[in-house]
Amino acid sequence: MIDSVVVGGAGAPWRALGLVVIGSRIPLFGTAIEVDESAEPGMLGWALSGIDPSVSQIDGVPTVVRDVAPPTFAAHALGATHIDHVVVATDSLSRTCGAIADVTGAVLKRVREEGEIRQGFHRVGGSGGLVV
Repeated sequence: MIDSVVVGGAGAPWRALGLVVIGSRIPLFGTAIEVDESAEPGMLGWALSGIDPSVSQIDGVPTVVRDVAPPTFAAHALGATHIDHVVVATDSLSRTCGAIADVTGAVLKRVREEGEIRQGFHRVGGSGGLVV
């Protein structure tokens, strides 16, 4: 399960969108966005539960393994309730999808091809999905 996605940048833009930021965390039912204000904007990694605790990365994506946390609720003015999907760019769809499946058990559900773009879809735990 995806506990959180870690992103760099300031918390203020998230608040301006109508999201509640508690400390450095934007709580969403069963998941969260963690904001590292000391880092440049962009995805820095993720925290997962229910996987081998020795995992520190999945095909180059920094990975922290955590125990399953109880859901945290927040009344976001935006109405957000969960993370719908996470997009990971890769130079090898088969390698990255294989690594995700190996570590999380979330098999590749489908591949979408649009011109030169290929996207692979996994459902990791309670998250909406993972697009590679």
